[in-house]
Amino acid sequence: MTTRFYVSLVFILICLILSGCSKKPTFPFYPDRDAIVDMITEDLPDIFQSQTIDLTVPDTLSLSTAYWREIDSVGRRIVVSFFYEGTPHEIPLAEVAVLDSMFGYFHLVIEDTSYTPPTRVRVKKPLKELATIQAKFEKWGEDRDPRKGWILTDISGVEVHSEVSNRYLSAATLQALSIGELTLTGVEIQHTRSINEIPNFSERESVNLNATVGDSSDIVYMHHNTSFGLTKTEMYPIGEATFRGSFRTPQSLGYYHLTVDLISLSTVTDPDTTVYDSKRWGILYKVDSSSTIPGLTCSGELQLCVHAVESYGL
Repeated sequence: MTTRFYVSLVFILICLILSGCSKKPTFPFYPDRDAIVDMITEDLPDIFQSQTIDLTVPDTLSLSTAYWREIDSVGRRIVVSFFYEGTPHEIPLAEVAVLDSMFGYFHLVIEDTSYTPPTRVRVKKPLKELATIQAKFEKWGEDRDPRKGWILTDISGVEVHSEVSNRYLSAATLQALSIGELTLTGVEIQHTRSINEIPNFSERESVNLNATVGDSSDIVYMHHNTSFGLTKTEMYPIGEATFRGSFRTPQSLGYYHLTVDLISLSTVTDPDTTVYDSKRWGILYKVDSSSTIPGLTCSGELQLCVHAVESYGL
C-alpha cells in the first residue's frame, strides 16, 4: 500500500512537471497602439510638448500697448498608422501625428485714437489654434520588451497655427559653438527627421537665432527655456524681414523647444475680435553633456578658449 502510494505520488509529480514545462510564458494583453501612446505621454513628454510659449501676463500698467495669450483648454488626439513586415517595410513601422487643439483668448491692450484724448481699451479675441507634431516609431524588440520593443526613430518640431493664418517662416538659422550653423525652413521644422539629427547643445551654451519671415511687418518673438521656466524675447530686425534673438540653453540635460512666434501686425493693432493671425514653429533640440565644440581645446591657457569663442562671433 505504501509503495503503491509513493509510486502514484511520483507519477503525479512527473506529470505536473512535464505539463508545466510545455506551457509558454504568457503576457498581459498590451496593444501596440497603447505602447506607443504610453511612450508619448509618459516616457517622452518633453519631446511631444506642444505648449512651448511663455504665457506670462505682462505689466499692462507700464505699457501703452500689451498683448498676451491665455490658453484655457487643450484637447489631444493621437493618430497612429501601422505598417507591419512586408507592407513593404522590413520591420514594423508606426507613423504618428499628435494633434493638440488649443482654446482660449488673445488679450490686447491698445490706445483707441478715435477718442479725444486717446483712451486705453482692452480687447479679448477668441483664440483657436492647432498644434501638430509628427513622429515615426520602429519595432526592434520583442513583445516581452518594454513598450513591446518600439523605439522612437524620427521626430518633427512643433507647428502651431491659428484658425486663419498667412504667416510664413522662410528660414530659421541657429548659430552656436557646438553645431556651427544650422538653417531650417519652416517646412523642414514641420517634417520628421532622425532623432540623431536633432541639434545637440552643451549646458548654458550661447545660441543665436536668425529668423527670416514672409512679412517684415510681423511681430516676431522667440520663446525659450530658462532655469525659471519658459520666457519670451522680442526679436530685433537685422535686415529685410530677418530678425535676431539670443539665449543660453538650460543647465539641465534633456529635450527642449526653441520657438519662433509670428503675430501679424493687424492682430495687435485692430480691435476687431475676429482678427487673430498667428503661427509658430518649435525647433526641438537637446542639451547633452557629451556635446563638444568642434576645433576647440580648452586645456591649458584660458585665453585659447576665449579666442575661440570670439572667432565664432558669439
